[in-house]
Amino acid sequence: MATVIRKDGLHFIIQAYREVLPIRKKSLMVRDVKQLTEQNGQFLRLFKKGEKNLEAVFSKEPGFLLAEIIREHFGHPENLLVCEALPDGKILLVLIRDGMVHLDVAVTPERVPSELTSMIASQKKYKVFVYGNTPLTGQMVEGKFQLPAQLIEIFQQFNDSLLNQLPASIQFQLLPLPIALKSDYLKSMPRALYFSLCAIVIILLGWWIFHTPTEKTRVEYVMHRATTSMPTYQAYDQALETPYPVDQMKEMGTVLSELAIAPGWVLSQLNFSNNRYTAHFTSQGGDLETLESWAESHRFTMATASSNLTITIPSKLSARVKPTKIYSLDKLVSFLVDDLNNFLENSNGVSVGEKQTEGRASSVELKLNLSSVSPEFLVVLATEVNQLPVVITSVNLSMGDELLNGTMIMTVWGD
Repeated sequence: MATVIRKDGLHFIIQAYREVLPIRKKSLMVRDVKQLTEQNGQFLRLFKKGEKNLEAVFSKEPGFLLAEIIREHFGHPENLLVCEALPDGKILLVLIRDGMVHLDVAVTPERVPSELTSMIASQKKYKVFVYGNTPLTGQMVEGKFQLPAQLIEIFQQFNDSLLNQLPASIQFQLLPLPIALKSDYLKSMPRALYFSLCAIVIILLGWWIFHTPTEKTRVEYVMHRATTSMPTYQAYDQALETPYPVDQMKEMGTVLSELAIAPGWVLSQLNFSNNRYTAHFTSQGGDLETLESWAESHRFTMATASSNLTITIPSKLSARVKPTKIYSLDKLVSFLVDDLNNFLENSNGVSVGEKQTEGRASSVELKLNLSSVSPEFLVVLATEVNQLPVVITSVNLSMGDELLNGTMIMTVWGD
């Protein structure tokens, strides 16, 4: 499994583990999926394959399935080869054969011929699209690898990047295991319908298909007025010198995992603000000396004041790519309140603060009430705002029975 990160911070997943599962009793399918996640990752997606099978796709990282997005981009061809030169010097190869993902890798240029051995042996005709300076060619060119003419249905060469044109298609976003298990494919069905599948359903917590706006809908809120280099938008520019929300929630998940193993102590509360995490603990037979030694070994800062014991951890994330678009703040806030309330499955899950104005830029704080959520859920939640001018200002979490409760403050910026 590997990740290709686009310049805007979007994570595309390649080399995911794929397995076809027969449709059978719900409990058996859930068991199979859970067993597969143990070795292949806690992020997955289920797809319909014929009338009697599902394809389960697994990854250890969240993101969007690149091969599936590319196939959709070209209209679902049965046989397709896409080759693109990546900025790091590697070559992206995506091979679709008989409608299935056969290959999706990023390799050094010299490995391209060997990776395409199976394609040459298949003797099928492929639509071939090449982007940038790659070693692949459809004609005889010195120093390049020529595809046999009998394999080529179409061969087109482009200078621009395909990767930068692809949408973040929600139906190809990998989901954390607890959310993926809510798929309609794994729900109990009446006996008469047990061996037939419903139409493919794209859901996230029961709402995604009806309420998640497409990328086109989001773009309608963009105001192509001025870039943030203008002095009147200085506050906007400075506020968004912060990490991407998805990266923040992934880092928070890592911090939670590290703090959960403090010897003899139990994490009771975790707060995030001012670019640092503050953890509160209660003793389960542990002593301060042991905890202090453990904190020092992890380069955490520990402090004790009266009965309050805390460990502080700085965030290590870098800033997102500088924004160049200004959104209408009122429209964006209205959209986000509806969107996030639906996501949280709570009509009162989001409360709106007062508008603040600095120069031409304005901001509004949104307070999200979190109840019985997982760290993986927070990553998916952050995906909803990852490409928008939204800053996660603070998070306050208390530990429940393996799940989290608390609040999150998001600051939304616009014009």
